[in-house]
Amino acid sequence: MTALGASATVRPYPTSENLLPNLGFEVSDDIHPDADRIGAHLQDWAKRVGLASSPHKLARQFDASFERVAARIFPALPRRDVQLYAQWVVWLFVLDDEQDEGFMGRSVTEVDEAFAELTAVVDGYMPPREAAPVALVLAELWSRTTLQMSQTWRARFLQNFRRYHAAFRAQAAHRFHGTVPSLEDYPELRRYDNAMFMFDLVEVAHRTEVPPSLANSDAWREMHAASSDITAWCNDLVSLNRDSAQGEQWNYVAVYQSATGCSQATAIRTVRNHIRARSVDLVATKNRVVAHIADCPNVENVMAVANTVCAIPGAHYAWLRESGRHTNQAH
Repeated sequence: MTALGASATVRPYPTSENLLPNLGFEVSDDIHPDADRIGAHLQDWAKRVGLASSPHKLARQFDASFERVAARIFPALPRRDVQLYAQWVVWLFVLDDEQDEGFMGRSVTEVDEAFAELTAVVDGYMPPREAAPVALVLAELWSRTTLQMSQTWRARFLQNFRRYHAAFRAQAAHRFHGTVPSLEDYPELRRYDNAMFMFDLVEVAHRTEVPPSLANSDAWREMHAASSDITAWCNDLVSLNRDSAQGEQWNYVAVYQSATGCSQATAIRTVRNHIRARSVDLVATKNRVVAHIADCPNVENVMAVANTVCAIPGAHYAWLRESGRHTNQAH
């Protein structure tokens, strides 16, 4: 099998350009020059730690080209820092797939039981050897990730992880009961279901911790929220065909249709417009953040973190166009 990330396997998603026209954010073609090496390393790592325990799971990760998410978000950082972030991406999507299809997709109780252990790991608990692979891998990732990070940063990560659990729980509840989230509730639930803690990991990749005064500011939080909303809603558009075929209602288009009774075409146009509006918000909040950054002791490094956070929607969009994550209904 060709190494994960090899250019021969990358192919455009056939309908993404129709679903995702110009939505107001910049899309760059920049990608890390070692993307293929990062992919090969990621494939070996996933097999070694048990996140690709079957040929089927390995093939899914191979098709998705998860390493290219990290390689596009961080096109110029040292390879080992990009590799660590890529490992978090794989771990996150394995957890997401277990919600969709595995032991966590059954009930709220099962979600809570699984997250109790995962949250404990982030809080310092070391799981036993017989624990689920997602818990064991999280413990290993967490130990390497937090080497240079303060307790304040860890607490911020943990807060976002708990919000992720709450959103995950809400998704499981709606799936279990066959209900659709309200139009008022969905955007915030989707924001945190999109794993806001991954934005905290941008600091780790840049080896820079944002000062608490900035990290706790309304501008910094809103910048993260806008970036997360854009990536999540774009993902909803690209996964729409698959979600519709599977009867999945955890999608902004489906939620809007359910709430208003409009056609799918109208709902798609509306979600696109919401993405454009959030793209404007992202630029505005970044301008507010820049004013705060001027007071930081490590201005250049913190600015690099802010630039990356704002570039994530475009990097994610570029990955959506080439990944096999949503091209195969079996995925």
